[in-house]
Amino acid sequence: MRSRSLISLVLSVLVSGLLIGCGGGDPAPVQSTDTATNPSPAPPAAPNPSVQPSFGGAAPVPPATSGGTNASSGGSGSTPDAAFKQYYTAILKLDFEKIWDSLPSSYQSEINGVFQEFGKQVDPELWDKSFNLLTRYVSVMQTKQDMVYETPEAQAAMGMMQLSAGRFGVTQGDLATPEKVKEIFAPLNKALLTILNSELSKTSRLKSFDGRVFMAKTVSPVAENLKEVARLVLAELPQTNESGEIPPFRMAERYLDSESLLNSLQVSVKNVQDDKAVIEMTLDGEKSEYSMQKVDGKWVISTLPDRVMTMVQMAKLQIPMIAQKINSVKERVMPALEEVEPLLADLQKANTQEDFNLAYAAFNSEAPQLIANAVGMPGLSAMMGGGAVQISPVTVEVSEDLSEERLGALITELESFTDEPEKTISLPKRSGGMLTIQMTPVPDPQAFSNKLASGSQLASSVDYNTSQRIIRLELKPVPVEPETTESETETQ
Repeated sequence: MRSRSLISLVLSVLVSGLLIGCGGGDPAPVQSTDTATNPSPAPPAAPNPSVQPSFGGAAPVPPATSGGTNASSGGSGSTPDAAFKQYYTAILKLDFEKIWDSLPSSYQSEINGVFQEFGKQVDPELWDKSFNLLTRYVSVMQTKQDMVYETPEAQAAMGMMQLSAGRFGVTQGDLATPEKVKEIFAPLNKALLTILNSELSKTSRLKSFDGRVFMAKTVSPVAENLKEVARLVLAELPQTNESGEIPPFRMAERYLDSESLLNSLQVSVKNVQDDKAVIEMTLDGEKSEYSMQKVDGKWVISTLPDRVMTMVQMAKLQIPMIAQKINSVKERVMPALEEVEPLLADLQKANTQEDFNLAYAAFNSEAPQLIANAVGMPGLSAMMGGGAVQISPVTVEVSEDLSEERLGALITELESFTDEPEKTISLPKRSGGMLTIQMTPVPDPQAFSNKLASGSQLASSVDYNTSQRIIRLELKPVPVEPETTESETETQ
């Protein structure tokens, strides 16, 4: 039940340009001026635009007229430098529909044909229902996100994030606060819903797949969402490491400021011979040379034809196998999806935090296991978060050093409030006048803290730190027994 191989076909082609000048996936920049004078032999010829694609039934798409213009050339990629600048500008601005427009028409037709053929071969009932349930689940997580963040599972995850944040030099309370996590996950949720509502979500849409529509309505918005996530995360990370050096991830900030980069972008033609050319790009003062060639009347980077056709041919070979594998599990997966539906309905109708906690735990425990067993991959359940809900320990802190007698009384009281038959309490640790006790399982630490606050005979105040799962106790003073006089002792 995966479409990743198909999606990667389009995304790999269109995103490959992102790697130009970024240090990886180099699209064959020219290494010397000798090459500029004598360009290397052209890659295998691109498909003739007058020839129908081998499957998919789609006629070649004529070159788009709305692909954007280049201010310096006044055209739409009619010269090698204008084409390169238009392509690079579209990448930096995340205008993937304009990148699609820059592709030769035969490539557009071939890519459309790949998705359309998959839509014809995959089982529509299984594919459509799977997307429908996943979309409903993500929608519930988004509309009820406040409840999600109050579940024991989310609270435990938040605590773990707090503990691990220090490894990246992030101070506690910055990146892993509930407010910051919500802020970061908001664009991620939008991106996921955009994909789930895209042309991939129904076989009827796949059969009439249009790459330009997919780029404009799905890929560009998702890319913007991911860019926002990167911006939010980088804003919380340290500017330098412990030695004062700039960490490698800081280089990503350079590509978040597209306008600044575009202002420094310069492209010029160094050599043109028939349908081949060499251009020079200057970005932030750094120069690079690239080979270009004409395909279907459009200038493209020379390595693009080989890459596109290789991925198209691989996708054509994989489509029957992927579709057959999906279709072969229908008899097992459809009943599993029917069992997931009421679990999802319970999440949708839960109106109180208590009801939502129960529904959320049940869904996480059962749904992944049902699907994993249905597709014949029981180990997948653990990767999906299925099985028994794992609850991290809750920590109880007392800011005083207790006597053994008083410590025993405190542990006995804590046990009485857990209401769990198999509770475990760690050996108390004393450090700097602070006593720490870990308890598990505590499915709902907030409710446990509330019980302590209202019913404890030993604690005068109870404070629960949600993000760290720590309950801090202030104990009542030890009762002072009245002193007895000598006469009272003699009388006794």
